[in-house]
Amino acid sequence: MGGHLSSANFAFELDGRIYKKAHGRLTSTPADSSYLPDHGSHNGGFERDRTDPLYRKERANDYAYARTNPDDFGAEMYSKAVNAPELVYKDFVADPQKRVDSLDFETQELEQRLCAARADGASAEVIEKLENDLEGTKGALAEAERIRSTRADEIKALREDVFHLTPDVVTDARTRLGTARNPEQAKLLAEYDRRAAEAMTPEQLEKLTKEYEGKIK
Repeated sequence: MGGHLSSANFAFELDGRIYKKAHGRLTSTPADSSYLPDHGSHNGGFERDRTDPLYRKERANDYAYARTNPDDFGAEMYSKAVNAPELVYKDFVADPQKRVDSLDFETQELEQRLCAARADGASAEVIEKLENDLEGTKGALAEAERIRSTRADEIKALREDVFHLTPDVVTDARTRLGTARNPEQAKLLAEYDRRAAEAMTPEQLEKLTKEYEGKIK
């Protein structure tokens, strides 16, 4: 699983962060801790404090290097994308989506409970608590959606602008595998699609495609 920076220098801005590549080094600035996962998949991670969904714990942070030296955030993302793409995908795509889904479910549940409490003539104290809980959860959901969008944009920029793993490259690779002719092939193709979404470089995708060409005959 390899990747490389092109020889040309470049700079582009994405959601308030400027990415630069010069002399073979990728950097970005300024720092915004919300752009980084609360923990990294490499160290097992940890759960958020349920009483405060936005609370950031100060331990087990696999992205501490980028926090202490923000200009190297892009370089750290690059290194992880080359060496552990499936973990980068988990931290920047899968986990943020899971967080949004969880808060969306919690919001709907609170809305239903509030509606039922009002219909049942619950006390003012109960109604007020449910209203406050709902307002807090909606705020957390909005923040989670913002972070999901930002992290997805960062991964998209890394895949397409740095490594040149564009949608056309992905489509061409997928076309080589053809269509499923039986349930077993359908299962293999679905597995391939899931793993291809985690690939960050053309080399990683090519290796994966060759693996499944051997499986799908």
